[in-house]
Amino acid sequence: MAGIRPSTGVFSGEYNGAEESLWDSLSTPSKYKIEKVSQKDLVEWVEMAGRLLIERVYPVMKSQYSVAKKCSEVEKKLMERQEELISAQRALVGAQAQLVKLQEQLLEKREQVITDVKTTAEEEMRSFSTVLKKECETSLAPQRIQRAVAAASEDRSCNIVIYGLTDSPGDKEELLPELWTTLAEKPLVKSAQRLGRFIAGQTRPMKISLASKEMQSCILGKKTRLRESELFSRVYISPDLTSEERVARAVLVKKLKEEKERSPGKSFRIKGGEVVEVSSRTQ
Repeated sequence: MAGIRPSTGVFSGEYNGAEESLWDSLSTPSKYKIEKVSQKDLVEWVEMAGRLLIERVYPVMKSQYSVAKKCSEVEKKLMERQEELISAQRALVGAQAQLVKLQEQLLEKREQVITDVKTTAEEEMRSFSTVLKKECETSLAPQRIQRAVAAASEDRSCNIVIYGLTDSPGDKEELLPELWTTLAEKPLVKSAQRLGRFIAGQTRPMKISLASKEMQSCILGKKTRLRESELFSRVYISPDLTSEERVARAVLVKKLKEEKERSPGKSFRIKGGEVVEVSSRTQ
């Protein structure tokens, strides 16, 4: 019975003649060829089997061991990554819980702030309403209304306002005659009164109502003579202006001072609502 030679697995490959002969002798059933296997053949067969183990089986086993080792290392790393992932998931759950808690606290504080603002606004509105009611009652008093109506309907074209005239308690007109003399005028004065309350150390303006607009124009035309007077050098006369006109006048006066400081050798004056340069011929 012919022996079967290995053609696959670790025993596949090329064999020399002695190995083939040995294999044939060993592959035959022992009951027929047991007496033909000598010690020499058996030694050769064992040596061949050893070489096959070393050359064929051992590299495969070594490769399988290396693969198994690498698989073990990969499995270990996977376990470590899994533990890290679980830890990260736990931290994320904790952070989400903390976020929810902070949101709840924020909502509570927001509601508290809204309540406080609402309460403060209501209190301020009540206080403002009380003050406004008192102010309205005071400002709408009959006497104030009458004065406001009179001031709005008053003809200011015949009035002048004198600034810097020595003041004293009461509406005294002691210096007016001397002032008219300095201006070489004898105007017909309908009324003269100080504006505002007397305060020591301050000078209240005096409003003068004249009989005609011509008298007002004459006095305003001669007001520069007061600069030459030792007594009235700091006195200034202007038309009786409304509050809006006074604001506009203040702007013009400021601009006039700036022009004089910018050009000391030139002369300027306010004319027609503008600051204009005065020529030497005009002067």
